[in-house]
This record gives sequence, C-alpha cells and structure tokens, in this order.
Amino acid sequence: MSNRVVVTNTTAPRRAELRWRSVKIRKSLDDICHTMELELPSSERGRVRKHDRIQVHVANPLITDHGGRRLVATIMVDEVTASADASNCNVAVLGRSPARDIVDSTWSDTSWPADGGGATLTDLVRMVGRRLGWDDEMVHAFPEGNPPRDPTEQVGFFRWDIESPWAKLLTEADGQGFMITSSAAGGLFIWRPSRTLRNEGFRIEEGAGVRSVEIRENGAEQFHEYVVVGNFKRPSFATTRAATAGFSPST
Repeated sequence: MSNRVVVTNTTAPRRAELRWRSVKIRKSLDDICHTMELELPSSERGRVRKHDRIQVHVANPLITDHGGRRLVATIMVDEVTASADASNCNVAVLGRSPARDIVDSTWSDTSWPADGGGATLTDLVRMVGRRLGWDDEMVHAFPEGNPPRDPTEQVGFFRWDIESPWAKLLTEADGQGFMITSSAAGGLFIWRPSRTLRNEGFRIEEGAGVRSVEIRENGAEQFHEYVVVGNFKRPSFATTRAATAGFSPST
C-alpha cells in the first residue's frame, strides 16, 4: 500500500478510504470503459459491494486544490470475490467505468429530441447519459474551438430496437473522425485524436501517457476439424466426413 495512491469507496453508507494490496487500471482506446482490478485485505470485505462507486486518486504536492490529489479513475464494481487458502486470504474487486451502464443496457428509442429537430453526436451521447441519470457535464467533446462550440456534426435518424445504444454511437463517431472514451471522473470524452496537447488536458504518447503495450496472439481456435477415436476403434472415413459436414450418417 502506498500513501500516494488513495482508494476510496464513495458510496453511502460505506463511504471510506480503503486499505489495498494492489491496484491495476487498464485503459484501451478500443474499449469505451477503463477497467480496474483491486486486491484488498480480508478486513475490507464488508466495505465493498457490487455496484459501489470506487475512485482512485494520486497525491501530488504540486496540486493545491482537491486536497492535493489528482483523480485517476472512477469505476463501478462488477464483481467482488473473497478467497482464502492455507497461506493467504484476500478480496478481489473487478470493475468498469460508469459507462458500463451504456454498454450493458438495451432499449427501444429514436434519436430525435422532443422538438423534432436534428441532433449532433454530442447531443445523442448526452441524451443517452441523461436516460441513465447523468448530467450534461459528464460528457465533453473536443476540440471545442474558440469560442467554445460543439465540434461534432448532426447525425441521421437513429432507432434502437431492444439493443444497446453503444454500437451505433461508436459507428457514427468513427464516421465523423471522433473517438469516445471514458474519463477519469467516470464520464465520457468525445474527441478527435491529435498529436498535440489541447484543452482536454491529456495526450496519448508512448513513453509518457502509455507506460506499456501488450500484444497477444491466441491460437485456441486454430483447429476447425477434430477426429475422435474411442472404444479402441477408429471411426470410418464416411462417419468422419459426415460429422465434419454437420450431420450424422443414417443408420
């Protein structure tokens, strides 16, 4: 545990700073949500429940407000697992940013505001957020311009039919050259990637904002045909071909 990293459950009535053993936060531009794996000692078991909101801050002596702490991540708890063996007892907490509610929900709706006018991509994301109880300040679009303005364009008619609103929003963002990703406060950034530092206050750069990169190739699905030998008798060629084709031979 480090006195520079502060983990807090901000959910009443369990609001409290948590003792922790390890904190791992993952952020990918391919995913709307950042994720967190939190390992706690067993004494903290009753202080965290599913759907609680947890925030991670880093103490920084250069920050004079917010108690001298910088917010790093906000997550909603998906899973709490307590485990014990002969040598160890701990609590594992897994969670995603609050945007998980957008990803996991399904609805039937249309994109048009009540007045029948058009909507920009930012309007749509804010509309989705309001339906989940967010205020408009949870969604920020960059670059804003000077004076500030919505940089996203109007979109065509959208209809969701018992489906997650997220896939269509991502498709529209990609078509306009924007990306949507979760912010440290648990809201959303809609932004156009750039190599320069802009008003959003962050950039993605290897060796700076990006500390490590992982590339993984998985060959678990490399085989598409299996021949099974049982009862000490090899199946006939006709049987193997029939099974591969997806049907059984007639008896």
